[in-house]
Amino acid sequence: ASKGVTGIMMVGLQGSGKTTSTGKLARKLQKAGFKVMMVAADIYRPAAVHQLKVLGKQLDVPVYSEDGKSPVEICANATEKAAMEGVDFVLYDTAGRLSVDERLMQELDDINAKVNTLNEASQKMGAAMYAAQAEAGDAAGSESADSSEAPAAESDDDIVDAEVVEDDEDAK
Repeated sequence: ASKGVTGIMMVGLQGSGKTTSTGKLARKLQKAGFKVMMVAADIYRPAAVHQLKVLGKQLDVPVYSEDGKSPVEICANATEKAAMEGVDFVLYDTAGRLSVDERLMQELDDINAKVNTLNEASQKMGAAMYAAQAEAGDAAGSESADSSEAPAAESDDDIVDAEVVEDDEDAK
């Protein structure tokens, strides 16, 4: 990646489709010609790592995972490996969140801080994508409003149809 690695952290409520959306976004970026890596950072749901590995195999997209490590360590190690392998985008599939779960919210902040300081010259957290189901109702809406000023995708289809756009700064 001549312009460095761009990280995208997938966040959202528990059961909102983050892992599936991670796979769909990986596919979209791959079809656009980018080299992509998915990171299994949800160590709290046993099936999450397996699900992401199955998606990675189906899409022919590498999945980084480590046993016995914290999500922060996993994301940091994945970012370093991605930089060495010339990966354009790293998609961090994180654990589901509840607005009252301060420990998991702090984990997101820690991942962001660690990943952004590893190699500031060639890596940046490009976005945090919020996955929410329309059925989630008020909880998803208030969670999105609290999490970020960026609009949330209303469904997985919105992510699949998203256009890949480079930052103006990257074009310089």
